[in-house]
Amino acid sequence: MSIDTLLDGKTSLDAFVAKLGPKLELLHELKGTPQDPQWHAEGDVHVHTNMVLDALYPLLEQHNVQGDRRKALILAAVFHDIAKPITTRHVEMDGVTRITSPRHADKGRSYLAYRLRSLALSWNVVDMVLALVGHHHDPKQLVVRNSPSRVYRRLARLCDLELLYLLEMADITGRICEDKDQQLEHVEMFREFATEYQWYGNQNPYADVDEITVELNENARPFVRGEAIRGLESGLITMPAEELARSYGYRDSFSHLVVLCGPSGSGKTTWIDSNAADYDVVNLDSIRGELTGDPADQSKNGTVRQLSKERLKESLRAHRNVVWDASNLRRDFRSLPIQLGYDYKAFVTLVVFQTTLSEVLSRNKSRARQVPEEAIRRQIETAEFPYLDEACEVIITRPED
Repeated sequence: MSIDTLLDGKTSLDAFVAKLGPKLELLHELKGTPQDPQWHAEGDVHVHTNMVLDALYPLLEQHNVQGDRRKALILAAVFHDIAKPITTRHVEMDGVTRITSPRHADKGRSYLAYRLRSLALSWNVVDMVLALVGHHHDPKQLVVRNSPSRVYRRLARLCDLELLYLLEMADITGRICEDKDQQLEHVEMFREFATEYQWYGNQNPYADVDEITVELNENARPFVRGEAIRGLESGLITMPAEELARSYGYRDSFSHLVVLCGPSGSGKTTWIDSNAADYDVVNLDSIRGELTGDPADQSKNGTVRQLSKERLKESLRAHRNVVWDASNLRRDFRSLPIQLGYDYKAFVTLVVFQTTLSEVLSRNKSRARQVPEEAIRRQIETAEFPYLDEACEVIITRPED
């Protein structure tokens, strides 16, 4: 049975596990992964996920969800708690032992990022699934926190809000808990607020930014657009036109900082040769080699990072274009050069190399200096896949790009 056949009908969770489990092994661990009985009295994660699927199928018909959006929403329901087996903990809260799964949405998204393509899915479906899994707790949180409209706008940039609403409706319906009615009310309020702010169903929540940047030259346009979006989402500015005034003095003279993000063997060096051959390059492995004689020697990482920061600052101060060349699979590692770029008013681009483990291992075999296979597997297992708002511009490169 093909994955398209699974997604055409009302397929049970057991059928998805049987078909997809060989490539997504955590699906097999949903059974037996406990949940807190106050929040999930229905049982373990497998039981809950099956109930979510059952709740989702009628919603698909009621809201006429078709095509890739339907495929993505079904898969997001199957995968939304896929990281609970590796995040579930027993913790003490007010003298009571509770079961929690901290950051399971984010970790589930990262787990899927390098695996979904192996299921013969289109990149469009992959992108939607990752967005839905990573943000599936956001609707309730935005309402509970009384978030302003700019937060809904940011979320509309990152995810289809209608699909997110439907996934969360199924997620709450597919459980047994005392506050179920209140949670469903929160999700309905999310939809009402998103609709009121005009971000619900909005395919381009930043059309107003595009309008004010259209007259700029090709070099300045993406820089000002990215800075305007960043300013609006952070609350630094309230209207797109404010960014035109803020950036007037430096938008025609700025550095371009490119931060790379991808496992060893994903094509970072090839990308630099093709796209940034005339840029300064700060390569952390090269600096390790300078200091220790071995690019793989991790004994002086503190010194390596300090020296690399100084070299990056030197390029940014001189307004030279520069690439920060490292794996940057951890969010805190890549946030360092990104923040420095912002400090020096550079245009910051994050280039993300998204591929499958098999493709990375294949490329690694042709490298002059191969990385141990176990090290690559560990990189992918611990990777924190970037979100689209981590830099002014995020470019995702894939094997066929």
